[in-house]
Amino acid sequence: MTKIYSSKKILVADDTAFLRTSLIKDLVDLGFDKGNILECENGRVAYDNLIASAEKNDHFDLILSDWNMPKLNGLEFLKLVRGSKKYFSDIPFILITTVSEKEKIVEALSYNVSSYIIKPIQLKKLQETIVRFI
Repeated sequence: MTKIYSSKKILVADDTAFLRTSLIKDLVDLGFDKGNILECENGRVAYDNLIASAEKNDHFDLILSDWNMPKLNGLEFLKLVRGSKKYFSDIPFILITTVSEKEKIVEALSYNVSSYIIKPIQLKKLQETIVRFI
C-alpha cells in the first residue's frame, strides 16, 4: 500500500486491547495514518462513534470489527450499521473473527458484510482484504 491510504479513516472495534494495538500497528505498517484510526472496545462504543462522526459530517472509510465482543458484538454492530442507510450502508465492513461456522458466515453475508478475516490475522491477508475496498 502507499501513502494515498494515509488519509483514509478507519474504525477498529475489538474488546481485547492487545489485538486492537496489534491491528493498528499492522494498519500503520500498511501506510495508514495512526491519527486516522479510531479504536473502540466494543460494538456499542464503535456505533456511538460512527453516529457522532456522521453528525459532524466526518465519515469513516472502513470498519474492522471483531465478532465476539461484550455489549454489542460484531454481527449486531454490522446490523446497526447496515440498518442506518442514511449514514453507513456503503462503508466497507470487515469482520475479524474466530467464527468459521458456515451458518454464521451466511448470516453475516445476509447483512452485507464486505468480508471477513479469520484470526490470527496475517498481514498479507489483511492487506489483500483491505485493498479490495479502499
